[in-house]
Amino acid sequence: MSHLDLLFFFYGLAFVVLGITVLAQPKSTSSHAPFVHFWLLGAFGLLHGALEWLDYLILFQGDDPRFWWLKPFLLFFSFVALFEFGRRLVASADHPLLRACWWLRWVTSRWVHVAIVALLATSIGGAADPLGQSEISIRYLLGLPGALLTGAGFLLHLRRAGQARDIPTRAGMRWAGGAFIAYALFAGLVVPPGMCFPADFINTRSFFALVGLPVQLFRAAIALTAALAVGILLRGFHQQAQERLETALAQARQSLAETVRLRQRNELILQATGEGIFGLDRQGRITFVNRAAQELLGFAEDDLLGKPVAELLATEMASPGSSADPLAASYARGMALRSDGECFRRRDGTVFPVEFSSAPLHEEDSLLGAVLAFQDISARKAAERTAHWEQEERFRSIFEQAAVGMALSAPNGQLLQVNQKLCEMLGYAREELLRLTVQDITLAEDVADEWALRERLLSGDLSSYALEKRFRCKAGSWVWVKLNVALVRDADRQPLYAVGVAEDITARKQAILSLEEERNFISAVLDTAGVLVLVLVLDREGRILRFNRACEALTGYRFAEVEGRLVWDVILPPEQVEETRQYFDRLVAGDFPSQREKRPRNCSAGRPST
Repeated sequence: MSHLDLLFFFYGLAFVVLGITVLAQPKSTSSHAPFVHFWLLGAFGLLHGALEWLDYLILFQGDDPRFWWLKPFLLFFSFVALFEFGRRLVASADHPLLRACWWLRWVTSRWVHVAIVALLATSIGGAADPLGQSEISIRYLLGLPGALLTGAGFLLHLRRAGQARDIPTRAGMRWAGGAFIAYALFAGLVVPPGMCFPADFINTRSFFALVGLPVQLFRAAIALTAALAVGILLRGFHQQAQERLETALAQARQSLAETVRLRQRNELILQATGEGIFGLDRQGRITFVNRAAQELLGFAEDDLLGKPVAELLATEMASPGSSADPLAASYARGMALRSDGECFRRRDGTVFPVEFSSAPLHEEDSLLGAVLAFQDISARKAAERTAHWEQEERFRSIFEQAAVGMALSAPNGQLLQVNQKLCEMLGYAREELLRLTVQDITLAEDVADEWALRERLLSGDLSSYALEKRFRCKAGSWVWVKLNVALVRDADRQPLYAVGVAEDITARKQAILSLEEERNFISAVLDTAGVLVLVLVLDREGRILRFNRACEALTGYRFAEVEGRLVWDVILPPEQVEETRQYFDRLVAGDFPSQREKRPRNCSAGRPST
């Protein structure tokens, strides 16, 4: 074959140009994921170009055994790169056919390499001419399917892209797809002559005999076409990347302008607010200060920037339990912190109370700093002190001038404060009572009942309780009181002290006792009266309120049966009802007629008793 050396040279040059063109392009030139694998196509071009130039050297150097052993390795790795590029290109197309056919999914999976290597090992290992058979097997098992997959992948992505602007050259994709499908036929199907089918029928020798031209000429033309098509694609991708870059730069400029505008607007808002505002870095240093903060503290902006905020705190004037560094406390809690127990020191050394809120600033999981807003609450604190003093004075006046005994006691019963009325009620001096407990001045029989109520009060089951109990006086006597007790708790709902109000009810208790004794005496008299003395006590409507035993014996009714019933419905015969009611009405009206005799009705016989 004349000029075969030039053919091999330009054939290899076309593939080398393809490889260099692909690999020389910047990375990520397309937004489509499949094209990040173009380096595999570049590797194929360089390796296959080196293979063809090796054939070119063999024409000049002769049959060097080292060249013949190197050719299968170059051929194998070049077609492996082409096959892997085509496999990834087709797999990324996400065509419905791939989801429908299991064997297509298997061909585009990584497991296909295992089958190809196994088939290569089997075909080459059992051949009489391993070197010759290796080229045939590699072209059949790697070159043919690799080129078909690559061509199909380009065409599938052309269909998937449609009219989208991010695929700049549709014609380049068509030419590239067609070139690699043609290359599959001329480089994967037309192989060196061999003893196996179809190499014994379709081979380079039979192709030359049929066409009159070496197959390498067609391969070179196809390689040049593929290189030009891929070059057009890559150029389009580069232009696309440039457009994306320009768009991104325009968006960045717009975002920057918007950020500046928002920053200026936010700064105007922060400057206009009446609260002092600090921006703080992670070390608690001031990075921003608004006009209100400068006026409240008497500092210029330059004097405050970079200054630790903790240096502005007058910790010796702060409320008990307040934080020496609100920023540190905000970091420690990992949340917004609010307090009205801090004091700031002005430039002239004066101190004023502030209410502040401090919140950490995070960007994702990174701590950037904090924002601290504060305001002068001197007027509010002064008003609170005045209100507190007035409230204490009002309570003290009510406490001391109350007409009932009052006391404050600790949760354990220790008396903390007593008024003069309680001292007079019990006969103790104030100092003597304050050395005692509630248990000490309570009758032993009443302690258990009251302490059960007090425990429920402390636990929160009751908000208050009331009971009647006895207090022991200093002289040894006892005084009855009606005691009302309520509990005062602190801000954390912990018990502080109990407030007790004791009303002296000794006189009422004695009157009730005397009334009960008199009532018992009358009941005894009525129940022990003679058998013939019937005593009924009626209300103004004639209902039975009292019924002595003589009535029970004579009528056969028990008092429980007739209590609350009208007397003429129960124990009077019907013929006497009207006359008796008239007589009763005269009694109710204040007219007391002479005595009359009536016969009661016996319940058992249903007839009047004599």
